[in-house]
Amino acid sequence: MPESFRFNSNKPEQMNSKPKILCVIRIGNNQSCASWVFDSALLDSVTLVVSRYQSLTFSVPDHPSIIHHEFKGGKWEGIFEYFKANPESLKEYDYYFFPDDDIETTAENIQNFFALCEKFNLQLAQPALLADSYFSHDITVQRRLFTIRHTDFVELMIPFMSQRILQKSLPFFESATYGWGLDCIWSQFADNPDTEVGIVDSTPVGHYRPLAKENTKTIKTQMAQNLMVQEYKGFEDDYELKNFSFSIKSIYIKDTIKIKNKTIIRFLNILSIYQNKKPSNYNDIRKILRISRVETKRKQNKQNFNNQKINKKIIDFYEKNNELI
Repeated sequence: MPESFRFNSNKPEQMNSKPKILCVIRIGNNQSCASWVFDSALLDSVTLVVSRYQSLTFSVPDHPSIIHHEFKGGKWEGIFEYFKANPESLKEYDYYFFPDDDIETTAENIQNFFALCEKFNLQLAQPALLADSYFSHDITVQRRLFTIRHTDFVELMIPFMSQRILQKSLPFFESATYGWGLDCIWSQFADNPDTEVGIVDSTPVGHYRPLAKENTKTIKTQMAQNLMVQEYKGFEDDYELKNFSFSIKSIYIKDTIKIKNKTIIRFLNILSIYQNKKPSNYNDIRKILRISRVETKRKQNKQNFNNQKINKKIIDFYEKNNELI
């Protein structure tokens, strides 16, 4: 780590009950975030670095919480360069937020997301994606039954991280234009990855710009894809990511009910994927279980939902707790 980035990793003393948050957004003219990122309600609660990767054709509000930065390059290179030029920013904040500029949401929703991260002591987190969003990883799509899921994965699109996580992750940003592979390693930097890394389902956001992998129309996008693959291959070789798989460690329902039983989590996860509303009766649950058996057999032959004892355990759990979920 560059000498200029070394600092006391102890959590800074807070003058009030609210954590200090620095939001750095790499922004261009094709953005769809202005409605919430420049909302005065959000600006009153965070410091915002508007990091331009091109000359902007729209005006940025004049607000004391806004810091201007310019760097023509990738998202993570630009973030690295900001902290290289402003190393004091690494000491001044408790949390750091790095959303893409095509995220659609509201200031209120993001403030609720911050509050839940603090409540559940998440050191690395992201809001879930609405079901109609473009997404790269199914695990990031909202599960409507849950408040949060403790996972081992938070993706590049909209990460929120503690000072400690950023300190350990920052050196990897330097040469990461697109950052593919970063999101497979930074969860390991949490003190307790099983309980401090998560996806917040109750504050979902939208992502409606097609992903690079969905768009092969231009030479520029093809070059971007090739670079992304090269970056990921580098992380894959250095950190043995070939066998990396995403998993849900535990879930919260209605903010207070924590579930760690893997069988019940598996069922509720499938229930959230296949139904947008909770089942109304026993037959609905049986139908979901039949769907889950087909899907699971296709994807993961080692997991067997034909076990009647497991099915009964799930159904018993639902019947006792259906008023909660």
